[in-house]
This record gives sequence, structure tokens and C-alpha cells, in this order.
Amino acid sequence: MNALIILGLITGLTTMFLIVIRTSASVVFLVLCAGIVLRMFVIGDLTLVMKSTVPNQGMLAEEALNISLVVLPAFIAAILLRKSSKGSKAMLNVLPAIAVGLLTALSVVPLFAGSTKTNITSTQMWATLENMQGFIVAFGLFVSIIFLKSTHKQPHPTHKKKHK
Repeated sequence: MNALIILGLITGLTTMFLIVIRTSASVVFLVLCAGIVLRMFVIGDLTLVMKSTVPNQGMLAEEALNISLVVLPAFIAAILLRKSSKGSKAMLNVLPAIAVGLLTALSVVPLFAGSTKTNITSTQMWATLENMQGFIVAFGLFVSIIFLKSTHKQPHPTHKKKHK
């Protein structure tokens, strides 16, 4: 499959999924970042456990474990938060959803095995996306914080008089 199609599918389907289920893409972005950090810290131990319990597992199992550690927390958050973005705020949710789609592609493609990874990472589109990685993360974080602040309900102080 063409590398650009794979990149487009990862980014586009992730973005559309978040928009269609009307989830809080800002929270999903932050959970995706946490999944990336989780993978960095626990993959070594999990791979060791997996190799000791299932000695003949191949690269596919390791690839699936790596991708699951990154994507699964964000997917669970998206499902748990479905229908949390309503009305006009759903339109504002598009920017964090795009950031989630782009960051998903940036974090998952390097975990692919073999020729699929090579085919994608050798394209000019990937080089451009990789050069924009810092901007994508900063933009996603900024938009997520702004979106979360704007949707946070402030408690209204009550000035009730006590009746005697």
C-alpha cells in the first residue's frame, strides 16, 4: 500500500473517529502523550515478560505490544468520553482531533516493522511531518489546554441568606 495512503488513513481515521463520536479530543491528546511516555518506560519489562512466557513469539507480537501501549490508553479514553463534546464546542474540537491524528501517525509509524516502516519513513511527506513534530506537540498541548479551560464549568458562588 502506498505510504501516503497509510499516513492519510492513520491521521484521517483517527481524526474522524474523534469527531464522529464527539469525544473530548483535548483529553485524548493528553492521554495519547501519556501512552507514548508509558511505552518508553515499560516496553523493556513487558517485552522481557512476553519473551519469557511465550518464547516463540515473533516481531509481529512485539510490534502489536508497542502500538497497543501507545494507542490503547487514548482509545479507551475516547470511548469513555464519547458524547462529551456538544453543540458549538464540538466544532472547536476539530483542532485537537487533528493534533491527535497527526501525533498518532508520528508515534505509531516508527513502531511498524520492516518494509512498511521503511516505505513510509523514506517519503518527503514523512520528513515534513517529522520536522513539524515539535510544533504538532506544542500546538496540540496549547489547543488542548485552551479547550479544556473554555469547557471547564466554574462553580457559581452562592450568596444564600440564612433565615432565622
